[in-house]
Amino acid sequence: MSYERELLKGNFATLLLAILDREGEMYGYQIAKRLNEMTEGRISPGQSTLYPALHHLQAAGHVTAKWRQRQGRRRKYYTLTSDGRANLAERRTQWREFCKTVETVLQPG
Repeated sequence: MSYERELLKGNFATLLLAILDREGEMYGYQIAKRLNEMTEGRISPGQSTLYPALHHLQAAGHVTAKWRQRQGRRRKYYTLTSDGRANLAERRTQWREFCKTVETVLQPG
C-alpha cells in the first residue's frame, strides 16, 4: 500500500529529520534507501521529492550539507543540526497529538 500524496507531503520533512537523527550523516540516496527499507517499500521517494525537501531543510537550518569524496565518488552528505533536532522534537509532539485527535474521530460510534 502506498500513501496518498498529500498525506506524505505534509510529513516528509519529519521523516527525513528522523532518519538523520537515527542514522547520522548520510547522502541522499542512502536516506531514500533507508526510508524505503524502514517502511517496507511503502514510502520510496524519488529525486524530485527528496532533494527539494533536503534543500528546504538546509535553508531552514535544520540540516547541513557537505560535499565529500568517498569510495571514488563525490557525494553531498547531510547532517542534522541542533536546530533540526529541536524542530524534530516539536514535530514528534505535534504528530503524536494529531494522531490522538484523528483516532478519537475515527473510533466507531
